[in-house]
Amino acid sequence: MTQEESWMCKYRTLMDFVCQNMRNPSKYKAEERNMLNWLKYNKKISRSGQMSPDREKLFEELLLLLEKHRRINQYAYRNA
Repeated sequence: MTQEESWMCKYRTLMDFVCQNMRNPSKYKAEERNMLNWLKYNKKISRSGQMSPDREKLFEELLLLLEKHRRINQYAYRNA
């Protein structure tokens, strides 16, 4: 498996997870931790400008989906 195939496999896995569960991966669940670490590493690469343009485009789509399903602090809404 090439690096490109591996990256796409992890990308699809994370995309499927978010679409199915309607939430971002948790750092507290062991089975989700690898997805979260992959996401954080790729954010770092993206911000430093080292990511290839084709991956950058796909990763931006993923970040938009993750922002849509971002955790909401329910306490703040109840007491507002």
